[in-house]
Amino acid sequence: MTSVGKCGSLCESSFSFAIFLYGSSLGALGAVSYQLFGVGRIIIDEKLSPTDVYGSYSRILLGAIFGLLFAIVFSRVALIQTFTFDSDDANYATAQQYLFFMLPFLAGYSSTLVTGLLNKLVEAVSIALRLETK
Repeated sequence: MTSVGKCGSLCESSFSFAIFLYGSSLGALGAVSYQLFGVGRIIIDEKLSPTDVYGSYSRILLGAIFGLLFAIVFSRVALIQTFTFDSDDANYATAQQYLFFMLPFLAGYSSTLVTGLLNKLVEAVSIALRLETK
């Protein structure tokens, strides 16, 4: 378990909740942004309909889920490295860490990105396990 600061398990549980809140919020914000771009006709997408309420809700829910997943997998380490309170020195995020901070938003915004990554992951695992596709 990674230690965040010197306050022990309380910091660890607070940090886990912060990751949950951070990832799901940014993912949902990305999904809402995409929806609003479609409503304002900034993005012309034939699949996006302002009258499809259930489609909009499901996209926002999936954005929150994928944002949380990307925050846990990719952004957690960058957040720990940036906000470690063990040293007296100021920790500054690098450009790479800022990219990792934005991944939950991008996962919520672009369903094409998420499905493409998931398809590549499934393909890599099936090759590694030598499974034949039909």
